[in-house]
Amino acid sequence: MKRINKLNRITLLLIITLVTMLVSCNKNKVEPSKPTYLPVVHLIGQELVVILKDSTYKEEGVVATENGANIDYTISGSVDNLTPGVYILDYSAENVDGYSASVSRTVIVMPEAFISGSADISGNYKLASNSRPSNVTKVVDGVYKMSDGWGTATSGGNPSPIPCYLFCTDGINIIMPNYPTPFGGMEGVGTFTGTKMTITTTLVDQGPLTRVRTWNKQ
Repeated sequence: MKRINKLNRITLLLIITLVTMLVSCNKNKVEPSKPTYLPVVHLIGQELVVILKDSTYKEEGVVATENGANIDYTISGSVDNLTPGVYILDYSAENVDGYSASVSRTVIVMPEAFISGSADISGNYKLASNSRPSNVTKVVDGVYKMSDGWGTATSGGNPSPIPCYLFCTDGINIIMPNYPTPFGGMEGVGTFTGTKMTITTTLVDQGPLTRVRTWNKQ
């Protein structure tokens, strides 16, 4: 009888050990990973669009896909075609796993058409107070991109350019439309004499902080 009980105990221990091993194996079993297809967003139309005030802006949207299949996207921002300025539209899409992708489009609403024969203000400039360089490039007649519109910002002791746009449709009067910067919106008004630009420039979210900047053409 003792021998049978001993065999029963041994058998029970073996069963418990086997069950424990099976449970442990199931716990450590690694589920196969499924692939993640990142979303892709492509603009329809141009990245930079310029229209005249009171003209119609046609939103062309984007194509957003995940693994080749179209998915929904969202648009952040809007364009006021009645108000001259620079408008930034952000398009974003998200896949089933929560990964996102985005692109942006800049829409410029000009205050008026360029007056034929007016001066072209594009060129290389230096700020009169510190000789900081800034390059003004023509986007279309009367619209320009300026590489540094503030001229004195620094980061870690090094120059930190703050880009902006300029309107100058008559070759004399300059409008710097509000444009986002690391310091908030920046805007201004000024004049061009042929040899220099004098622009009263304001960081609207810094007080506001206003400075008169004279840029000498090189």
